[in-house]
Amino acid sequence: MPVLLRIELGLVVFLILFLLIKTINKNILKLNYALIWLFFCIAMIVAIIFPTFVDKITIFLDIKYTSNFLFLVGFIMLFLITFNLTLIVSRQSVQIKTLIQNRAIDNFDDKRKN
Repeated sequence: MPVLLRIELGLVVFLILFLLIKTINKNILKLNYALIWLFFCIAMIVAIIFPTFVDKITIFLDIKYTSNFLFLVGFIMLFLITFNLTLIVSRQSVQIKTLIQNRAIDNFDDKRKN
């Protein structure tokens, strides 16, 4: 992995880590949602520290350039994050529907009692 690519990746990873820590400290982002981003950052730090490991994986997968492999890993991580967020939205949609139904029943019972 070229030195310039390692430096650029390092800057991006530390920027992401800085933003993560800042949003977690301000209670903007819950820790359980930030864990997948933290995992991604740790994986990228390992890739930066041990570039030969990434090069070996790139050769094993028969990918011509290391940067292409890193883009593939980034794409897969973003896909997993999107899937995780879709699960969360789906779960919350069911919860909101149940909450609305319970609220409607409570309002109906209150009107009937009066």
